[in-house]
Amino acid sequence: MAALTVLDPGLLATVQDLGRPGRGALGVAVSGAVDPLSLVVANRLLGNADGAAALELTLEGGAYRVEADTHIALVGAPMPLVVEGPGAARRALEPWAAHALGAGLKITKHVQ
Repeated sequence: MAALTVLDPGLLATVQDLGRPGRGALGVAVSGAVDPLSLVVANRLLGNADGAAALELTLEGGAYRVEADTHIALVGAPMPLVVEGPGAARRALEPWAAHALGAGLKITKHVQ
């Protein structure tokens, strides 16, 4: 079962890892995360391998529903995201930190 369901991907949300360096001769582009350092930090906050794949968000953040208890990390450029749901007060997700989230919560862009 997936831990997150994408309700709205926002602008240019993709799944990224550290890419495929050294395979250009085979016609494979390096690709990977736009901010590889942030990807590594997020993975270390969560106890994952440095190059584990992550959801990379740009500009708008999107909206996601937590389907199973999970942990996420919010790193990189400032992006005000909030979490809310049944029995949980609306709260901002602190940047550069890991967050434990319970099933049923929703993650969205903070709109004032």
